[in-house]
Amino acid sequence: LSTQKELQTNAVKYARAGQITLSLFRRSQWVELVVEDDGVGFDRSALQEAQGVGVRIMHYRANIIGAELDIRSTLGKGTRVSCSYECQDAYDQVGRHGGTL
Repeated sequence: LSTQKELQTNAVKYARAGQITLSLFRRSQWVELVVEDDGVGFDRSALQEAQGVGVRIMHYRANIIGAELDIRSTLGKGTRVSCSYECQDAYDQVGRHGGTL
């Protein structure tokens, strides 16, 4: 949840986007949160050279829970950030007991 808040905050604060889309997908045992915007985007090499604190924190948080964080951006075309997490235990419980998320 804290990663989702950070992604939203970054999109609102820096992207100058007209539209920000949040999506949540379940793919077998994986849950994927995707935040996309149609904002200014950024140069990926510049990000690697001088990563902002927010990006480092998101990578750190994802690493702690075993999640995968993927950041894709194109100057002038926006950014797509995906955070995927394997949640086998929750998937097993829903399968055994039924239920809806």
